Amino acid sequence: MRPTTAIAVTGAVAVLAATGAGLLLGTAGLVVGAALGAGLTLVAIRAVFLPVTPPPAAAAPRPSRPSPRFHRFEAIDSMVAWAQVSGRQFDYGARRLIRQLLAQRLAERHGIDLNTDPDAARTLVGARHWALLAPDAAPSRDEGVDQRTLDDLITMLEER
Repeated sequence: MRPTTAIAVTGAVAVLAATGAGLLLGTAGLVVGAALGAGLTLVAIRAVFLPVTPPPAAAAPRPSRPSPRFHRFEAIDSMVAWAQVSGRQFDYGARRLIRQLLAQRLAERHGIDLNTDPDAARTLVGARHWALLAPDAAPSRDEGVDQRTLDDLITMLEER
């Protein structure tokens, strides 16, 4: 059925309904029937000529930004990631941080000062790790430090 035909049929039904209500209920029925018929016709016209549009799509969610509280975590994460790429990044990032943590750990748990008693520190840390963390350690290789070595350093920090 075409839209204009639907409107015509709705209007005709409305007129018949108003006439029937008027015959059964008198003038009051005629008025009520006419009002209902007119309302039904308007709804039909609106449905045909003003189709319901869906609500606008929700805006795409913004990419979540990390909380400022995790800024330090992100800095450390980046430092460790870059340490695997470049020896220079290891020397000036992860090595400094791991050395600071080691110095704090040795002082708290063993009463050893990393800078004033390096021999005692070397004994606790082990020669393999000491080569990377000694205060006078040579600069790293150009290719950085592999993930396994970094994992070993962190494990050593946790255990000592």
